[in-house]
Amino acid sequence: MSGSASSNRRRRIAVVHIFDFQTRIQAINELSTLLCKLSQYAMGDEALRSGDGAVRVICPSPSFEQYLDLACGEIRRRGAGETMISRALLRLLREVGSVVTTDKRRAYVLNQISLAVATAERSIQEPGDLTHFSRGGRVCRGLVDTVSARCRSRFRSRPAAWCVKTAPRDLGWTL
Repeated sequence: MSGSASSNRRRRIAVVHIFDFQTRIQAINELSTLLCKLSQYAMGDEALRSGDGAVRVICPSPSFEQYLDLACGEIRRRGAGETMISRALLRLLREVGSVVTTDKRRAYVLNQISLAVATAERSIQEPGDLTHFSRGGRVCRGLVDTVSARCRSRFRSRPAAWCVKTAPRDLGWTL
């Protein structure tokens, strides 16, 4: 292979890697929007009843927690060691955790944040990146703990997306 052909091949590989990296970030952002919307609905198995109220059929359906685990688990495992992917996952969890409607869901989001931080601590090699990520994880936990409760009470008339993007700034929090 000539020097020029080898150089072109390396450039193509670099472009594919950059595109793939940006695509992953964009996909995480899209998942965040989807999970924020799903968090507003009752999910899980559905029981169909007859006219007399007796359960006749149970339709299995994934719960919100299962969807969250499916989305976050794969990203966490495949993105381990990639600081930007891990930070995008924290953003997703912060946004979803800020709009969940039950304490059970909020606890599950907090668990996912802990898993993301633990994975990052095992896989991120640069001390500065790890310090920044760990701090972001602590801030994210605090936001999820307080914003979801405050959004439900203080910003009840606002859409969920507003609570995620605006309420933290209005309350003086940054990530």
